[in-house]
Amino acid sequence: MVVDGLASSLEYAQRVLTQALELASTYQLEVDGAGTVSTTGEVTSESLTRMNEVSDLIREALREARQADDQASAELRKLGAATCQTDPEKALDQLQGEASQTELDMLADDIPDGRDPALVSRWWASLTPEQQKQLELAEPVKLANLPGVPDAVKEDLRGGPGRKWDRVQMVEWVLAHWNDESGDFDDENNCTNFASEALFRAGVHMKGDWTVEGDAWNRGRDPGWLGLGIIGQQHSHAWGGAQNLHDFMVGNGGREVPPG
Repeated sequence: MVVDGLASSLEYAQRVLTQALELASTYQLEVDGAGTVSTTGEVTSESLTRMNEVSDLIREALREARQADDQASAELRKLGAATCQTDPEKALDQLQGEASQTELDMLADDIPDGRDPALVSRWWASLTPEQQKQLELAEPVKLANLPGVPDAVKEDLRGGPGRKWDRVQMVEWVLAHWNDESGDFDDENNCTNFASEALFRAGVHMKGDWTVEGDAWNRGRDPGWLGLGIIGQQHSHAWGGAQNLHDFMVGNGGREVPPG
């Protein structure tokens, strides 16, 4: 996972660097082995702007490569010292989990900080469609709020024109509340409650007010809903049961997505 993450980040960096060199060629600029950009012609305000444009892309490519190298080398050193680890809980739950997070962190850090929207625009255009899609899947919230990413991409991330709910808003809520009691009804610590709450916060409408069974997906607004706490059921079956939620979604226009 760590080496795959490093390879992906270096591929991103190489695409940006290639874009910088192609831009330099178009502008008839020269780039030496140290990455210094110069012009053989007269230095004007326009040529300076173009030189800065190419230099910014080169610096971005080097930043991406450097951050990935730093993160990967640190993680590989740690894993290299743990090759004799025989405790499955330590090896799988901790070491493998941390390695997986490092891979995701490298991918997230390939994205510019957004202080220069023009740089972000050029960076995005330098990526292949496959690389763009990979980042859209991995970092939808970051891209949807990043100045310089095309508006059409941001709209598609949220679900496209005419959407009935906002996918980015759902992920934002999940990231903000994954480790608190939000969406936890009846003290159940129920993951389906949490998933339903995330969908609701993203704009999906409840269905079947005051109905627990049947074609209903809803929850109460206070602990006294449905029996003033006597029944202890504050939501419909589809709201808090995984199979029930599956059946409700499929029965209301949804479709299953294969794991692949």
